[in-house]
Amino acid sequence: MKNPVFFALLVLVHMSTASASEKTLKSREIITTSDSKGDCYDDDSEFQILKSGWKLKLGGYMRLDVIYASGSVYHLDSPAYVPSEDKGSNTGWSVRATRFHAKVIAPTFSGMKSFGYYEMDFYGNLPASSTSIRQPQPRMRRAFFQMEKGNFTFTAGNEWMVAAPAMASTLEPFNLWTSGNIWMRYPQLILRYNIPATDKFRIEMAASAGQPLGADNPTNTRFRQTGAGEAALFPIFQARTGAGFKIGNNAWSSVGISGSYQRLDFSAHNSLSSDATLVAELIANDEDIQESYFGAVDATVFFNIGKFKMKLSLEASYGKAIAPFNGGILENFYVDTTDTARITGVRSLGYFGDLKISTPWKFDLMGGLGRAENNPEDLLEENGSSKGKTSNTTAYGAFSYRKGPVLFALGFTWMKTSYLDNNFTEGTAYLIHGVTSFHF
Repeated sequence: MKNPVFFALLVLVHMSTASASEKTLKSREIITTSDSKGDCYDDDSEFQILKSGWKLKLGGYMRLDVIYASGSVYHLDSPAYVPSEDKGSNTGWSVRATRFHAKVIAPTFSGMKSFGYYEMDFYGNLPASSTSIRQPQPRMRRAFFQMEKGNFTFTAGNEWMVAAPAMASTLEPFNLWTSGNIWMRYPQLILRYNIPATDKFRIEMAASAGQPLGADNPTNTRFRQTGAGEAALFPIFQARTGAGFKIGNNAWSSVGISGSYQRLDFSAHNSLSSDATLVAELIANDEDIQESYFGAVDATVFFNIGKFKMKLSLEASYGKAIAPFNGGILENFYVDTTDTARITGVRSLGYFGDLKISTPWKFDLMGGLGRAENNPEDLLEENGSSKGKTSNTTAYGAFSYRKGPVLFALGFTWMKTSYLDNNFTEGTAYLIHGVTSFHF
Protein backbone atom coordinates (compact mmCIF):
# COMPACT_ATOMS: atom_id res chain seq x y z
CA MET A 1 0.00 0.00 0.00
CA LYS A 2 1.97 3.03 -1.27
CA ASN A 3 -0.47 5.68 -0.09
CA PRO A 4 -2.59 4.48 2.85
CA VAL A 5 -3.98 7.94 3.61
CA PHE A 6 -5.36 8.28 0.08
CA PHE A 7 -6.77 4.78 0.39
CA ALA A 8 -8.45 5.70 3.66
CA LEU A 9 -9.99 8.75 2.02
CA LEU A 10 -11.52 6.52 -0.62
CA VAL A 11 -13.11 4.54 2.19
CA LEU A 12 -14.55 7.72 3.64
CA VAL A 13 -16.21 8.61 0.33
CA HIS A 14 -17.16 5.21 -1.03
CA MET A 15 -17.27 3.04 2.14
CA SER A 16 -15.20 0.41 0.37
CA THR A 17 -12.21 -1.33 1.91
CA ALA A 18 -9.32 -3.52 1.00
CA SER A 19 -9.29 -7.08 2.21
CA ALA A 20 -6.96 -8.23 4.95
CA SER A 21 -6.09 -11.58 6.41
CA GLU A 22 -8.27 -12.35 9.43
CA LYS A 23 -5.38 -14.37 10.81
CA THR A 24 -3.07 -11.36 10.61
CA LEU A 25 -5.55 -9.03 12.33
CA LYS A 26 -6.91 -11.58 14.79
CA SER A 27 -4.86 -10.45 17.79
CA ARG A 28 -4.52 -6.78 16.83
CA GLU A 29 -6.91 -4.32 18.41
CA ILE A 30 -8.15 -1.65 16.02
CA ILE A 31 -8.14 1.54 18.10
CA THR A 32 -11.36 3.33 17.25
CA THR A 33 -11.16 6.15 19.78
CA SER A 34 -8.75 8.03 22.00
CA ASP A 35 -9.12 5.26 24.60
CA SER A 36 -5.75 3.63 23.98
CA LYS A 37 -4.00 3.20 27.34
CA GLY A 38 -3.57 -0.52 26.88
CA ASP A 39 -2.27 -0.65 23.32
CA CYS A 40 1.25 -1.67 24.39
CA TYR A 41 0.03 -4.68 26.40
CA ASP A 42 -1.61 -6.57 23.53
CA ASP A 43 -0.94 -10.07 22.25
CA ASP A 44 2.68 -10.80 21.34
CA SER A 45 2.00 -13.37 18.60
CA GLU A 46 2.92 -11.00 15.74
CA PHE A 47 6.34 -9.99 17.02
CA GLN A 48 9.38 -10.37 14.77
CA ILE A 49 12.04 -12.54 16.41
CA LEU A 50 15.43 -10.84 16.61
CA LYS A 51 18.83 -12.12 17.70
CA SER A 52 19.25 -13.81 21.07
CA GLY A 53 15.51 -14.13 21.65
CA TRP A 54 14.66 -10.42 21.50
CA LYS A 55 11.34 -9.50 19.89
CA LEU A 56 10.27 -6.36 18.03
CA LYS A 57 6.87 -5.07 17.00
CA LEU A 58 6.03 -1.89 15.08
CA GLY A 59 2.54 -0.46 14.73
CA GLY A 60 0.34 2.58 14.57
CA TYR A 61 -2.11 4.24 12.23
CA MET A 62 -2.45 7.06 9.74
CA ARG A 63 -5.47 9.12 10.74
CA LEU A 64 -7.41 12.00 9.21
CA ASP A 65 -9.84 14.04 11.35
CA VAL A 66 -12.41 16.41 9.85
CA ILE A 67 -14.24 18.62 12.37
CA TYR A 68 -17.07 21.12 12.00
CA ALA A 69 -17.98 23.42 14.90
CA SER A 70 -21.15 25.52 14.90
CA GLY A 71 -19.40 28.23 16.94
CA SER A 72 -16.02 29.13 18.38
CA VAL A 73 -14.35 26.43 20.45
CA TYR A 74 -10.93 26.42 22.07
CA HIS A 75 -8.69 23.89 20.29
CA LEU A 76 -10.77 22.84 17.30
CA ASP A 77 -9.41 19.34 16.67
CA SER A 78 -10.09 18.37 20.30
CA PRO A 79 -12.34 21.06 21.85
CA ALA A 80 -11.76 22.09 25.46
CA TYR A 81 -14.52 24.69 25.98
CA VAL A 82 -16.61 27.38 24.30
CA PRO A 83 -14.85 30.78 24.64
CA SER A 84 -16.65 33.92 25.72
CA GLU A 85 -16.25 35.52 22.28
CA ASP A 86 -18.01 33.71 19.42
CA LYS A 87 -16.30 34.27 16.08
CA GLY A 88 -18.62 31.99 14.13
CA SER A 89 -18.50 28.44 12.79
CA ASN A 90 -15.30 26.72 11.73
CA THR A 91 -14.13 23.61 9.90
CA GLY A 92 -10.76 21.97 10.34
CA TRP A 93 -8.79 19.09 8.84
CA SER A 94 -6.06 17.49 10.91
CA VAL A 95 -3.62 14.58 10.80
CA ARG A 96 -2.05 15.32 14.21
CA ALA A 97 -3.58 12.19 15.76
CA THR A 98 -1.55 9.93 13.44
CA ARG A 99 0.46 7.65 15.69
CA PHE A 100 3.45 5.30 15.53
CA HIS A 101 4.80 2.95 18.20
CA ALA A 102 7.50 0.36 18.75
CA LYS A 103 7.68 -2.34 21.41
CA VAL A 104 10.74 -4.43 22.23
CA ILE A 105 10.56 -7.50 24.47
CA ALA A 106 13.73 -8.77 26.10
CA PRO A 107 14.43 -12.42 26.87
CA THR A 108 13.39 -13.48 30.37
CA PHE A 109 16.19 -12.97 32.91
CA SER A 110 16.26 -13.96 36.60
CA GLY A 111 12.63 -15.00 36.22
CA MET A 112 11.69 -11.47 35.19
CA LYS A 113 9.81 -10.36 32.06
CA SER A 114 10.57 -6.94 30.60
CA PHE A 115 9.80 -4.75 27.61
CA GLY A 116 10.39 -1.22 26.34
CA TYR A 117 7.81 0.91 24.56
CA TYR A 118 7.98 4.13 22.54
CA GLU A 119 5.03 6.00 21.03
CA MET A 120 4.76 9.28 19.12
CA ASP A 121 2.07 11.42 17.56
CA PHE A 122 2.16 14.84 15.87
CA TYR A 123 0.94 17.26 18.54
CA GLY A 124 4.38 18.80 19.02
CA ASN A 125 4.75 22.60 19.17
CA LEU A 126 1.07 23.12 19.83
CA PRO A 127 0.42 26.85 19.22
CA ALA A 128 -0.15 29.07 22.23
CA SER A 129 -3.59 30.13 21.02
CA SER A 130 -4.81 26.61 20.24
CA THR A 131 -7.61 28.28 18.28
CA SER A 132 -6.93 26.45 15.03
CA ILE A 133 -4.96 23.56 13.60
CA ARG A 134 -1.32 24.16 12.68
CA GLN A 135 1.36 22.22 10.82
CA PRO A 136 1.89 18.92 12.68
CA GLN A 137 5.24 18.22 14.32
CA PRO A 138 6.40 15.00 16.02
CA ARG A 139 5.90 14.63 19.78
CA MET A 140 6.98 11.91 22.19
CA ARG A 141 3.78 10.53 23.68
CA ARG A 142 5.03 7.60 25.73
CA ALA A 143 8.54 6.24 26.33
CA PHE A 144 9.10 3.76 29.16
CA PHE A 145 10.32 0.31 30.11
CA GLN A 146 8.59 -2.19 32.37
CA MET A 147 9.79 -5.17 34.38
CA GLU A 148 7.48 -7.80 35.80
CA LYS A 149 8.05 -10.66 38.20
CA GLY A 150 5.15 -12.54 39.68
CA ASN A 151 2.55 -10.04 40.84
CA PHE A 152 5.03 -7.16 41.06
CA THR A 153 5.56 -4.62 38.24
CA PHE A 154 8.06 -1.76 37.98
CA THR A 155 7.72 0.96 35.30
CA ALA A 156 10.07 3.86 34.56
CA GLY A 157 9.61 6.57 31.94
CA ASN A 158 6.92 8.70 30.34
CA GLU A 159 3.69 6.80 30.91
CA TRP A 160 0.07 7.26 32.03
CA MET A 161 -0.31 8.49 35.60
CA VAL A 162 -1.51 6.08 38.30
CA ALA A 163 -4.46 8.07 39.68
CA ALA A 164 -7.85 8.41 37.94
CA PRO A 165 -7.13 5.79 35.24
CA ALA A 166 -10.57 5.56 33.56
CA MET A 167 -10.89 6.80 29.97
CA ALA A 168 -13.85 7.66 27.73
CA SER A 169 -14.51 6.41 24.19
CA THR A 170 -14.84 9.87 22.65
CA LEU A 171 -13.27 10.39 19.23
CA GLU A 172 -11.41 13.51 20.38
CA PRO A 173 -7.68 12.86 21.00
CA PHE A 174 -7.64 14.87 24.28
CA ASN A 175 -10.00 12.58 26.14
CA LEU A 176 -12.68 14.81 27.77
CA TRP A 177 -10.06 17.27 29.01
CA THR A 178 -11.74 20.12 30.95
CA SER A 179 -14.95 18.04 31.01
CA GLY A 180 -14.51 15.74 33.97
CA ASN A 181 -11.73 13.33 32.97
CA ILE A 182 -8.38 13.78 34.72
CA TRP A 183 -5.42 12.32 32.86
CA MET A 184 -1.78 12.95 32.09
CA ARG A 185 1.39 11.21 30.95
CA TYR A 186 4.69 12.32 32.51
CA PRO A 187 8.15 10.96 33.51
CA GLN A 188 7.75 8.86 36.63
CA LEU A 189 8.53 5.72 38.57
CA ILE A 190 5.57 3.37 39.10
CA LEU A 191 5.27 0.38 41.42
CA ARG A 192 2.30 -1.97 41.06
CA TYR A 193 1.41 -5.04 43.08
CA ASN A 194 -1.60 -7.30 42.59
CA ILE A 195 -2.77 -9.73 45.24
CA PRO A 196 -4.77 -12.53 43.57
CA ALA A 197 -7.58 -14.06 45.58
CA THR A 198 -8.99 -16.28 42.82
CA ASP A 199 -8.37 -16.59 39.10
CA LYS A 200 -11.03 -13.89 38.57
CA PHE A 201 -10.53 -11.55 41.52
CA ARG A 202 -7.55 -9.59 42.80
CA ILE A 203 -6.58 -6.61 44.96
CA GLU A 204 -4.71 -3.92 43.00
CA MET A 205 -2.21 -1.46 44.50
CA ALA A 206 -0.08 1.17 42.76
CA ALA A 207 2.07 4.18 43.69
CA SER A 208 4.17 6.64 41.70
CA ALA A 209 6.46 9.66 41.89
CA GLY A 210 7.26 11.91 38.94
CA GLN A 211 7.17 15.36 37.37
CA PRO A 212 5.47 16.62 34.18
CA LEU A 213 7.37 17.75 31.12
CA GLY A 214 7.31 21.30 29.74
CA ALA A 215 4.37 22.61 27.77
CA ASP A 216 4.17 22.17 23.98
CA ASN A 217 3.98 25.93 23.46
CA PRO A 218 7.10 26.82 21.37
CA THR A 219 7.29 30.28 22.99
CA ASN A 220 7.85 28.73 26.42
CA THR A 221 11.51 29.31 27.30
CA ARG A 222 11.40 28.36 30.99
CA PHE A 223 11.19 24.85 32.31
CA ARG A 224 9.43 25.60 35.60
CA GLN A 225 6.04 26.75 34.38
CA THR A 226 3.06 26.37 36.69
CA GLY A 227 0.03 25.08 34.81
CA ALA A 228 1.83 22.04 33.46
CA GLY A 229 3.27 21.06 36.83
CA GLU A 230 6.90 22.09 36.35
CA ALA A 231 6.99 24.32 39.45
CA ALA A 232 6.68 21.31 41.77
CA LEU A 233 8.88 21.65 44.87
CA PHE A 234 9.12 17.89 44.97
CA PRO A 235 7.78 15.13 42.71
CA ILE A 236 4.08 14.55 42.28
CA PHE A 237 3.02 11.60 44.43
CA GLN A 238 0.08 9.44 43.45
CA ALA A 239 -1.44 6.22 44.71
CA ARG A 240 -4.36 3.96 43.86
CA THR A 241 -5.95 0.88 45.39
CA GLY A 242 -8.79 -1.13 43.97
CA ALA A 243 -10.38 -4.45 43.19
CA GLY A 244 -9.90 -6.21 39.87
CA PHE A 245 -12.34 -8.81 38.63
CA LYS A 246 -13.26 -10.71 35.48
CA ILE A 247 -16.79 -11.18 34.18
CA GLY A 248 -16.78 -14.30 32.03
CA ASN A 249 -13.88 -14.31 29.56
CA ASN A 250 -13.70 -10.54 29.28
CA ALA A 251 -10.69 -8.36 30.12
CA TRP A 252 -10.00 -7.39 33.70
CA SER A 253 -12.50 -4.91 35.15
CA SER A 254 -11.49 -2.62 38.00
CA VAL A 255 -13.02 -0.39 40.66
CA GLY A 256 -10.76 1.82 42.73
CA ILE A 257 -9.94 4.98 44.65
CA SER A 258 -6.87 7.16 44.07
CA GLY A 259 -5.22 10.42 45.02
CA SER A 260 -2.54 12.91 43.95
CA TYR A 261 -0.52 15.58 45.79
CA GLN A 262 2.12 18.18 44.90
CA ARG A 263 3.42 21.59 46.01
CA LEU A 264 4.23 24.50 43.67
CA ASP A 265 6.55 27.50 43.96
CA PHE A 266 5.02 30.58 42.35
CA SER A 267 8.15 32.67 42.76
CA ALA A 268 9.46 30.66 39.78
CA HIS A 269 6.35 31.10 37.60
CA ASN A 270 7.49 32.57 34.28
CA SER A 271 4.58 35.04 34.16
CA LEU A 272 5.22 36.30 37.73
CA SER A 273 8.95 36.04 38.36
CA SER A 274 9.72 39.07 36.14
CA ASP A 275 7.78 41.25 38.61
CA ALA A 276 10.16 41.42 41.56
CA THR A 277 7.75 43.52 43.65
CA LEU A 278 4.92 41.02 43.18
CA VAL A 279 7.15 38.05 44.01
CA ALA A 280 8.40 39.78 47.17
CA GLU A 281 4.83 40.49 48.25
CA LEU A 282 3.77 36.89 47.60
CA ILE A 283 6.67 35.63 49.71
CA ALA A 284 5.91 38.12 52.50
CA ASN A 285 2.27 36.99 52.55
CA ASP A 286 3.20 33.27 52.46
CA GLU A 287 1.35 33.00 49.15
CA ASP A 288 4.28 31.82 47.00
CA ILE A 289 3.97 28.13 48.01
CA GLN A 290 0.73 26.48 46.92
CA GLU A 291 -0.71 22.97 47.02
CA SER A 292 -2.35 20.98 44.27
CA TYR A 293 -4.24 17.78 45.01
CA PHE A 294 -7.21 15.62 44.06
CA GLY A 295 -9.00 12.44 45.06
CA ALA A 296 -10.88 10.22 42.61
CA VAL A 297 -13.05 7.13 42.36
CA ASP A 298 -13.13 5.12 39.13
CA ALA A 299 -14.70 2.05 37.58
CA THR A 300 -14.03 0.31 34.27
CA VAL A 301 -16.22 -2.75 33.68
CA PHE A 302 -16.15 -5.17 30.74
CA PHE A 303 -19.18 -7.43 30.24
CA ASN A 304 -21.35 -9.02 27.57
CA ILE A 305 -25.03 -8.74 26.74
CA GLY A 306 -25.73 -11.53 24.29
CA LYS A 307 -23.31 -11.07 21.37
CA PHE A 308 -22.58 -7.47 22.29
CA LYS A 309 -19.38 -6.59 24.16
CA MET A 310 -19.79 -3.70 26.57
CA LYS A 311 -17.32 -1.39 28.26
CA LEU A 312 -18.62 0.95 30.98
CA SER A 313 -16.30 3.68 32.31
CA LEU A 314 -17.13 5.92 35.28
CA GLU A 315 -15.06 8.44 37.18
CA ALA A 316 -15.55 11.27 39.69
CA SER A 317 -12.95 13.55 41.24
CA TYR A 318 -12.60 16.50 43.57
CA GLY A 319 -9.49 18.61 43.95
CA LYS A 320 -7.72 21.92 44.09
CA ALA A 321 -5.72 23.48 41.25
CA ILE A 322 -5.39 20.31 39.22
CA ALA A 323 -4.83 21.93 35.82
CA PRO A 324 -1.32 20.39 35.73
CA PHE A 325 -3.29 17.36 34.57
CA ASN A 326 -5.17 17.51 31.27
CA GLY A 327 -8.74 17.40 32.41
CA GLY A 328 -11.17 17.78 35.22
CA ILE A 329 -10.80 21.54 35.65
CA LEU A 330 -11.20 24.80 33.75
CA GLU A 331 -9.25 27.14 36.01
CA ASN A 332 -5.99 26.53 37.87
CA PHE A 333 -4.60 29.19 40.24
CA TYR A 334 -6.09 32.67 40.29
CA VAL A 335 -3.67 35.53 41.07
CA ASP A 336 -5.36 38.57 42.65
CA THR A 337 -3.43 41.85 42.94
CA THR A 338 -6.34 44.26 43.53
CA ASP A 339 -5.38 44.92 47.15
CA THR A 340 -2.82 42.59 48.62
CA ALA A 341 -1.21 39.92 46.45
CA ARG A 342 -2.76 36.50 46.99
CA ILE A 343 -3.14 33.27 45.05
CA THR A 344 -6.25 31.11 45.16
CA GLY A 345 -6.22 27.50 44.06
CA VAL A 346 -9.53 26.85 42.35
CA ARG A 347 -11.44 23.91 43.82
CA SER A 348 -13.29 21.74 41.32
CA LEU A 349 -15.53 18.73 40.92
CA GLY A 350 -15.36 16.57 37.80
CA TYR A 351 -17.13 13.46 36.63
CA PHE A 352 -17.96 11.48 33.49
CA GLY A 353 -19.78 8.35 32.37
CA ASP A 354 -19.10 6.50 29.13
CA LEU A 355 -20.45 3.38 27.42
CA LYS A 356 -18.94 1.60 24.41
CA ILE A 357 -20.77 -1.23 22.62
CA SER A 358 -18.94 -3.52 20.21
CA THR A 359 -21.23 -5.45 17.88
CA PRO A 360 -20.52 -8.69 15.99
CA TRP A 361 -21.01 -6.80 12.69
CA LYS A 362 -17.84 -4.69 13.04
CA PHE A 363 -19.84 -1.65 14.15
CA ASP A 364 -19.06 0.05 17.47
CA LEU A 365 -21.37 2.46 19.25
CA MET A 366 -20.20 4.83 21.98
CA GLY A 367 -21.50 7.77 23.97
CA GLY A 368 -21.34 9.58 27.25
CA LEU A 369 -21.30 12.80 29.23
CA GLY A 370 -18.62 14.65 31.15
CA ARG A 371 -18.77 17.75 33.33
CA ALA A 372 -16.36 19.90 35.34
CA GLU A 373 -17.54 22.43 37.95
CA ASN A 374 -15.51 25.14 39.71
CA ASN A 375 -16.22 26.66 43.09
CA PRO A 376 -17.43 30.23 42.29
CA GLU A 377 -16.00 31.56 45.55
CA ASP A 378 -12.49 30.82 44.27
CA LEU A 379 -13.08 33.03 41.23
CA LEU A 380 -14.00 36.16 43.22
CA GLU A 381 -11.57 39.06 43.55
CA GLU A 382 -11.21 40.96 46.82
CA ASN A 383 -13.23 43.90 45.46
CA GLY A 384 -16.19 41.62 44.73
CA SER A 385 -15.80 41.46 40.96
CA SER A 386 -15.55 38.08 39.32
CA LYS A 387 -14.43 36.27 36.23
CA GLY A 388 -13.65 32.75 35.03
CA LYS A 389 -15.44 29.60 33.98
CA THR A 390 -17.78 27.97 36.45
CA SER A 391 -18.62 24.78 34.53
CA ASN A 392 -18.11 22.91 31.30
CA THR A 393 -20.39 20.12 30.02
CA THR A 394 -19.76 17.81 27.09
CA ALA A 395 -22.23 15.24 25.73
CA TYR A 396 -21.21 13.04 22.82
CA GLY A 397 -22.10 10.02 20.74
CA ALA A 398 -20.34 8.22 17.90
CA PHE A 399 -20.26 5.10 15.78
CA SER A 400 -17.42 3.40 13.93
CA TYR A 401 -17.10 0.74 11.25
CA ARG A 402 -13.99 -1.31 10.64
CA LYS A 403 -12.98 -3.57 7.77
CA GLY A 404 -9.51 -5.07 7.73
CA PRO A 405 -6.97 -2.31 8.42
CA VAL A 406 -9.37 0.55 7.64
CA LEU A 407 -11.69 2.37 10.02
CA PHE A 408 -14.37 5.02 9.56
CA ALA A 409 -16.05 6.85 12.44
CA LEU A 410 -18.53 9.68 12.83
CA GLY A 411 -19.25 11.51 16.06
CA PHE A 412 -21.52 14.26 17.37
CA THR A 413 -20.68 16.50 20.35
CA TRP A 414 -22.59 19.19 22.27
CA MET A 415 -20.62 21.49 24.54
CA LYS A 416 -21.73 24.19 26.98
CA THR A 417 -19.44 26.46 29.02
CA SER A 418 -20.75 28.73 31.80
CA TYR A 419 -18.96 31.85 33.02
CA LEU A 420 -18.96 33.93 36.18
CA ASP A 421 -18.96 37.27 34.39
CA ASN A 422 -21.26 40.28 34.21
CA ASN A 423 -20.99 40.51 30.43
CA PHE A 424 -21.14 36.84 29.38
CA THR A 425 -22.86 33.95 31.12
CA GLU A 426 -22.57 30.91 28.83
CA GLY A 427 -21.72 29.66 25.38
CA THR A 428 -22.76 26.56 23.48
CA ALA A 429 -21.57 24.81 20.35
CA TYR A 430 -22.14 21.52 18.61
CA LEU A 431 -19.58 19.62 16.59
CA ILE A 432 -19.56 16.95 13.89
CA HIS A 433 -16.39 14.87 13.83
CA GLY A 434 -15.38 12.44 11.08
CA VAL A 435 -12.41 10.08 11.36
CA THR A 436 -10.86 7.75 8.83
CA SER A 437 -7.68 5.79 9.52
CA PHE A 438 -5.41 3.02 8.25
CA HIS A 439 -4.01 0.69 10.95
CA PHE A 440 -0.94 -1.50 10.78
